[in-house]
Amino acid sequence: MEEQEQAPHIALPLKYRPMTFDDVVGQEHVVRTLRNAIASGRIANAYLFIGPRGIGKTTTSRILAKALNCTNPNGVEPCGACENCRQIAAGRSIDVTELDAASHNKVEDVKPIMDAVQFKPVASKYKIFIIDECHMLTGAAWNALLKTLEEPPPYVKFIFATTEGDKMLATIVSRCQRFDLRRIQTHQIAARLRYICGKEGIEADEDALLAIARGAGCGNAGAVRPRGGACSCRRSQRSQSRRESSEYLLRGWPPPISQGPNDSPSRKRPVHPLPSPCHRRRKSADRARKAHRAYHPRHHAQSRAAHHPPPQFPPVRRRASAATRCPSSESGAGRTAGNGK
Repeated sequence: MEEQEQAPHIALPLKYRPMTFDDVVGQEHVVRTLRNAIASGRIANAYLFIGPRGIGKTTTSRILAKALNCTNPNGVEPCGACENCRQIAAGRSIDVTELDAASHNKVEDVKPIMDAVQFKPVASKYKIFIIDECHMLTGAAWNALLKTLEEPPPYVKFIFATTEGDKMLATIVSRCQRFDLRRIQTHQIAARLRYICGKEGIEADEDALLAIARGAGCGNAGAVRPRGGACSCRRSQRSQSRRESSEYLLRGWPPPISQGPNDSPSRKRPVHPLPSPCHRRRKSADRARKAHRAYHPRHHAQSRAAHHPPPQFPPVRRRASAATRCPSSESGAGRTAGNGK
């Protein structure tokens, strides 16, 4: 009997990557502007997306490329079913070129773009070049690309994405339509995680989702990756409780292994209880006090002196010398005579 081939596993960040503008989380101002530009036909020659990691710069660039080259758009949204959309999503489109400037930042890496600009697109409306981490390009590479960026053909569009907007050349920024992507709020990341949990059939506490959202910082990509480990742990140990799964999500390590009759005591892992809300509030208050002391040392010293005055000790009684305690007339006369001489 032939074994059935299992479908290859797809990582959760790739499986649930946004495919349309409606799926983009936390970037309403960017999505609204791009939709209006596509609807009105006023599309800029170059776009520049600036923001921290994991907030959707590359994803928004690909969605914009699909929206511009889609053959059956749903208004301003890409259909995702036509040949152009499927090829762009798979990274196989001949008219959409992606360049990782972190590892290809020299003039030799930019020259193929300058040569490809001279030819019209093969099967799409626009020929689009997506350059990720563009701040890593050298000065010579930017100078070689500057003239093409300033006066490109009408069928060529550039999309730049970077995490270091302050390192971009002013001449490049002035020729692009700039978008500063915002940090995604914690409740928005938690809502996205809740949606993924519902799709994957995983049960998770609300506190666990909020803890992952806070630990992710500002992006969805950093929040979805820990869920892959949680899903694997959940599926490999079906008998574990919901509380143990939440502990794995909060702490970052697998739940403790129960000690069996053949297990040695050294293999048993200690059980770490979840912190209570009071404990979390107390730790937060301690961090706030430490920060206040670091930024206001003078105020802290005055407050400490006011609340904790120095102790008051009684005055020290010094022992009198022999001459002061028992004055002698002879010695006094001798000193007077000596002084007179």
